Amino acid sequence: MDKKKPISLEERKIIQLEMLKEIDTFCRNNHIRYSLAFGTLLGAIRHKGFIPWDDDVDILMPLPDMYRFKELFHSETMKYCDVDTEKYYLFGFSRISNTKTYNKIGLVARSYGINIDLYPVVSVPQNEIDCEKFFYEANKLFKKRVTLMRWYSRLTRILPIKTIPFLESSVRKYRDFLLNVDNYGNTGRFYIVAGPLKLRDKMMYDFDLFKQTIEVDFEGYKFMAISCYDRYLTMRYGDYMTLPPEDQRHPYHGGNYYWR
Repeated sequence: MDKKKPISLEERKIIQLEMLKEIDTFCRNNHIRYSLAFGTLLGAIRHKGFIPWDDDVDILMPLPDMYRFKELFHSETMKYCDVDTEKYYLFGFSRISNTKTYNKIGLVARSYGINIDLYPVVSVPQNEIDCEKFFYEANKLFKKRVTLMRWYSRLTRILPIKTIPFLESSVRKYRDFLLNVDNYGNTGRFYIVAGPLKLRDKMMYDFDLFKQTIEVDFEGYKFMAISCYDRYLTMRYGDYMTLPPEDQRHPYHGGNYYWR
């Protein structure tokens, strides 16, 4: 194990698979609903495992289940991360991080390492006017966070700083706004709290994703997935069973991960 050499993509996948297996066992034992999501679910359906060029793992949870997971989860090699648990946390969603690794961004060593992204599913207003107001306010908070993140990213290339003024508070305000909408399931409209709000039409659904879950194959193991995966993947990716052009088959998230 060379601690000075970045962990390779293939080694990252081995670590993430072990993490996913432990999370799956924990969720099953504690009756917590989850599903593979985004490229991980697409990989399970199309490749029976990782998309060959993918570099992360994503899961979904209904918001009430995510709160239970946050309260109960414990592991010798992983920890739950969000703006409440981590100083200098930069994301509006949660992550489950491998504690034996860390990620270096610019000149800064982050506290969280190789991770699995955990995206909550929340309810949003059924009324169109209220829904538009919700996303209008969310978009303002998101743009403020993005602007600060860009400044922070530039500065970390020349300075070993872990934050800049107002960045952490902007992340928290954005996260709190998205998670404090209607009571889960009351409106019959659901939104996945993930990345840019410009993708909202591919992240908002008029059906309950978690009405039923099934098992799917992934790297020789069984993991949980929403049974309506075809509708979900079609809305998100279109003709998801067709491979993208070769020039688009490359890792998306990047990161420089090392062993502690």
